[in-house]
Amino acid sequence: MIVMKFGGTSVGDGERIRQVAQIVAGVARGELGPSVQSAESVGFLQSVELHKSVVIVSAMSGVTDALIEAAKASADHDSDIVRCTAAELSRRHREAAEAVALPEERRALLKEVEALIEEFESLCQAIHVLGELTPRGLDAVAS
Repeated sequence: MIVMKFGGTSVGDGERIRQVAQIVAGVARGELGPSVQSAESVGFLQSVELHKSVVIVSAMSGVTDALIEAAKASADHDSDIVRCTAAELSRRHREAAEAVALPEERRALLKEVEALIEEFESLCQAIHVLGELTPRGLDAVAS
């Protein structure tokens, strides 16, 4: 088994997401890219069962910080930050989806993105009503 982990900068936009997908597909096919430096690495990668892979992907660069900032603003009754954050996250994810999704998949993907943005806004509204950001509320917003 091989485990691949990609941080937020690696999936910061549609082009980077496409590059990550190409890396994952290449590893699954047994192709070793330029990041493999040593003979030991090559030997190890050739000996693992590549069809058994785990891929871990962080949120797009800056997304988690933006979610947390908006949640904190909600507790302080600053709904402008929440609206701006929701609009910006929607725009970024819509652009990424348009860059990577096939046309026949795009509509469903964009619908899912909008549902998640609405959930984020609902969570922020609940935090606003309570006037406090609990650890549980923060976990809900950031996950």
